Amino acid sequence: MRLSTDVNTDERILLTSWKSPSNPSIGHFSLGLDPLNIPQIYVWNGSHPYMRSGPWDGQVFIGMQKMPSEYLNGFNLVDNKEGTFYLTFTYANESIPKYISLNSDGSVLQKIWSDGKEDWEVMFVAPGNECSFYGKCGPFGSCYSQDSPFCTCLRGFEPKYKEEWSRGNWTSGCKRKTPLQCARNDTVKEGGKEDGFLKLEKIKVPDFVEWSPAPEDNCGSLCLNNCSCLAYSYHTGIGCMQWSGILIDIEKFPNGSGADLYIRVAYSELDEEKNMNVVIAITTIIGSVTLAICTYFSWRWIAKRRGRKQKREQDQIKVEELPLYSFQSMAHATNNFHSANKLGQGGFGPVHKVMIVHPEHYAIVKHMKLI
Repeated sequence: MRLSTDVNTDERILLTSWKSPSNPSIGHFSLGLDPLNIPQIYVWNGSHPYMRSGPWDGQVFIGMQKMPSEYLNGFNLVDNKEGTFYLTFTYANESIPKYISLNSDGSVLQKIWSDGKEDWEVMFVAPGNECSFYGKCGPFGSCYSQDSPFCTCLRGFEPKYKEEWSRGNWTSGCKRKTPLQCARNDTVKEGGKEDGFLKLEKIKVPDFVEWSPAPEDNCGSLCLNNCSCLAYSYHTGIGCMQWSGILIDIEKFPNGSGADLYIRVAYSELDEEKNMNVVIAITTIIGSVTLAICTYFSWRWIAKRRGRKQKREQDQIKVEELPLYSFQSMAHATNNFHSANKLGQGGFGPVHKVMIVHPEHYAIVKHMKLI
């Protein structure tokens, strides 16, 4: 089956849902190809977008997260150069039955026949999470399924209606905190205070994309010199993409899907970003130095403990190597501790000179008072 659109006549071949699981009449949802600017797949609820695939890069739609690897060679989008675009999908292994369906609730399922289960097995389903729904976080909002709440305003923006936002109603989206330089009435730019771009990584790029023939090196400067350009992105297989008006249906991906998106912001937001980077760098340096100091002193403390332990063990060995003499032998060697052999008086008693059996060995013996 081909999903096609004729841009000249606006004639379309769509995949439509049943009205309910038990009613096969035409339902509320339809799936089709919109080739405007850059081709994308949409699921519509009536005439309103319900889900969006993101732009086609020649192999896949870059806004579809966790797309199975076999899709890379399955999709084929054809432009017949006469205003008609059509999309087909086939698998390398055509011996296994597979199909894609649009359910009555708007979900898209890809199923494969399992001989072991003797039933259809779901391999892919969309929407995969709350962020898959079109415009979930409103204009200038970004959705990230692993955050709670999963909606945040883009950098440089704040909730348009804070009370609604705090209650979990994000449909109104966000508004810009600081007006852009080229949106002000004055035509003279302040020195060093020109608008700039903040980089967002792994992003499902916004809807209403406009393609530009600019090469990668000039894509950003072309957007900066156009006051109506609010964001740009360059993606291999697509080229330079730009946006004006609102930025809607943005999703951040946790893996390598999507593309890098550059959002135009006022110079004050760039200063804040730079200050934040400086704080992070300083914090990292301080943390590294602190860790190094702690590691050094820990090493010194461990080394000292190890040295004291070794010294105690050596002293113990030396003590164990000293000769031991009985009291009787000491009494005999000192002539019953005669005063003639007395060397002096200490805090614990008199000290005597002792002559051992071998005349070359001498020892100082402390005589403890007997009680």
